[in-house]
Amino acid sequence: MKSLSHLRIIEYVGRVGSFGLSLTEYSSHKIDQIISLIHIATVKNIELFVNVKFQTAARFIWGGGRLEKKLRYFVIVALAWVVFLGGGIFQSSLVKEDEKSDSLFLTSSGSILLGEVTAATYSGENSLSDEPIEHVVASGETLTSIGKYYGISMESVKYANNLATNVLKEGTVLIIPPVEGTLHTVKKGDTIASLAKKYNVPSQSIVDFNYLDAPYELLAGQIITIPKAQIPSTQKFYASSNSYEVGAYGVIPYAQNAVKGTGNFQWPLSGIISQGFHAYHPALDIAANSGNIVAADEGTVIRAGWWQGGYGNAVQLDHGNGFVTTYAHMSVISVSAGQSVSKGEKLGVVGSTGRSTGPHVHFTIQFNGKYLNPLSQL
Repeated sequence: MKSLSHLRIIEYVGRVGSFGLSLTEYSSHKIDQIISLIHIATVKNIELFVNVKFQTAARFIWGGGRLEKKLRYFVIVALAWVVFLGGGIFQSSLVKEDEKSDSLFLTSSGSILLGEVTAATYSGENSLSDEPIEHVVASGETLTSIGKYYGISMESVKYANNLATNVLKEGTVLIIPPVEGTLHTVKKGDTIASLAKKYNVPSQSIVDFNYLDAPYELLAGQIITIPKAQIPSTQKFYASSNSYEVGAYGVIPYAQNAVKGTGNFQWPLSGIISQGFHAYHPALDIAANSGNIVAADEGTVIRAGWWQGGYGNAVQLDHGNGFVTTYAHMSVISVSAGQSVSKGEKLGVVGSTGRSTGPHVHFTIQFNGKYLNPLSQL
């Protein structure tokens, strides 16, 4: 029995060995065939590559560069498609989102997202709009405290309201500029360029803040905010002066021992009213082609000369009773500073000097520095 089992085992091993040998020979034969095919394909591809290379070079030479242009065009188009299709992948690999922030503001700092805006538009306690607002002076308020409340300087408040002193009366209505700067009432002939030059600010800042569109035409009477306007330094001008800066408009150089007027005023010129009294034009414009301008009441001349910035030739009288009158745009001045004049006495001749669109007198009446409507006093 043992011998029979041994014979069967030997027979089985022999059959397995024969099969393995046959499998090995078959695999070796197939590997030889694959290597041969790879060799043949490589040789043929090399020949093809060489032929294509020579044909391409020949086309470049024969085409005089025309094929090169086509090839460049093809390459550019291919690169464009690659960027278009794969740009999102490249971008996503370059930008890392901060999962801890939900803000929408981008920055180039360590975190790519900015949590909050750090620059404040206004430094005052009260956030302003882009329009001027009215402020009624309360008890104890000063120009300094009002300016601080609105985040603008005292000078800006004072200049915008043409105030002669720093003393405020309770109940006075002030016009507050929305930003540091001033307000300008447009007159005929005003342009963005002229306002920018007058207040020494960029034209673009005026256009941007007031939402002006091309062709940037201004309308007479329009109120324009001038951000960061250069406000002239306030200083007093005495009777000996004959040329006055814009800053002098709000400063009254009251005369000592001025001739005291009656308090009853007459018309300074016979003509027609071309512009009335309102918040941004605290005067009465009386137009006439010719005629003498006379004193509305007796008083003392405290200014007579050229007022730079718009008034042209102008005269100002102190009537010794808190009243002060101003007469602007004269063609000729007939009095001098320090002179006493009687009611109805000639001060000069109507004209169109300074910022004026035609012959007229710009006539103002002030009482203790406050502008009054001349129609209520004449």
